[in-house]
Amino acid sequence: MIILKQFIGIAVLSLLAIPQLSAETKKVELGGLRKVTVAITPKDKGWNIAVTMLPVNCFTPLVNQRISRQCALRYALTVLAEQQQKNTLSVKNHRLLSESEKNNFYTALFYIAEISPVIKKSTPSSLRKIRSDHIETESAITISLNPTNENLFNRKHDWEQIISIFGNMLISEISSFTEDYDENELLSNIEEIEKNIISGYRVLSTNIKNDKLLLEHEASELLRLLQLQENITKRHLVALYNQLEITDPWLKKEFAPYICSDPIILNQGGTRIYKLNAQQFVLISVGVVPVKGTSAQALIKQRQVAKAKAMTNLLKMNGVQISSFDKINDELKITHSKNGSEQYETSLIFLQEIREFAEGNIRSLPNIGTWYSKNKKYFFTAIGAFVNYE
Repeated sequence: MIILKQFIGIAVLSLLAIPQLSAETKKVELGGLRKVTVAITPKDKGWNIAVTMLPVNCFTPLVNQRISRQCALRYALTVLAEQQQKNTLSVKNHRLLSESEKNNFYTALFYIAEISPVIKKSTPSSLRKIRSDHIETESAITISLNPTNENLFNRKHDWEQIISIFGNMLISEISSFTEDYDENELLSNIEEIEKNIISGYRVLSTNIKNDKLLLEHEASELLRLLQLQENITKRHLVALYNQLEITDPWLKKEFAPYICSDPIILNQGGTRIYKLNAQQFVLISVGVVPVKGTSAQALIKQRQVAKAKAMTNLLKMNGVQISSFDKINDELKITHSKNGSEQYETSLIFLQEIREFAEGNIRSLPNIGTWYSKNKKYFFTAIGAFVNYE
């Protein structure tokens, strides 16, 4: 009897501990096209957030699940941001606890902690701050709410979200191949992901064109965004493929897409400037020297000379190309003119500012990559940084 009472007592305590039954749980009906319901419960120093929604059904079951999961996470962050009364939110700690699909509804349970508002900088006035890593860490996810938007979850927004998540998923998969790869395996992976890119974007294009509930201008805007995202994805794939044309690459992950997508600096050296947005650009300079030996002294000297040539290239900036990388829907947008570079009305002023910046900060630019030519006759060193306006 005592054992039975203890068992009953433990069972009652266990039931009381279930988050779904907690009096602190708050349920929010977001509704919208996906009939989203969110239940948020305080847990330790964060929250358990359960999201139930109509799943994405554009692709294969596995891809649909991955995209539904990311959509659910965005809805979870949206409710959390509204609860915290913040228009922007950055989350450093999040993990999926469980997911399931039942009665045509998808449910995901997340644990989310370590949140902070996103700090936006004022309009830039001068070139000052230099950093060798991205302005955003890969582990952080951000959500930005628009109070003036009456319906955050309208049909056009839903398609935008699917396009963004699908593209980001492919880019993440491409990036995962860049470390410790085998050439034959990498070629096979490239071929497979290229097929996924072509078929996936074709499916999205067909679905958008066949969506009779989209207004004509909405469909046109979505198809332009889709083409843009496809170009971004292909650019990352080209960067991955170009790594096969060099030997023994060591590249900082955040700079690899910029360096490897440009076969000229990858094989001949030179300087490139990539304008990310109004507050930030990427500065890269590559020096190249012939390999003259394999002794320790020869290796040290070739590194020193290659870096010196990279610094010299940066100061000369002859024939430098300026390309535009702008943010759109939390993803990278890349635009080029027909000749591969984009001309700005203020490009001469912008370039002069960068010259002045380079002259003052040349010695503080870190190494961001080294590699050899395919035949190992030439050694390359890349220096550069993400530079922020202040």
